[in-house]
Amino acid sequence: MKDINEVLREKEAELARISREIEALRMVAPLLAEHSSAERVPPNIGPQRAITEPEPLRKRWP
Repeated sequence: MKDINEVLREKEAELARISREIEALRMVAPLLAEHSSAERVPPNIGPQRAITEPEPLRKRWP
């Protein structure tokens, strides 16, 4: 059987790790939101580029 103090230290260490991960995600989330909203805006392409570059194929799940 594990010592209760050892289990408590492990849980506190895990909580600290998860807290750091959450803080990192909070910092990155706005950057990802900016990036995804920029992708939604269609690029301004000329007629020649539109003809020479076909639209990429999209994979469908079965």
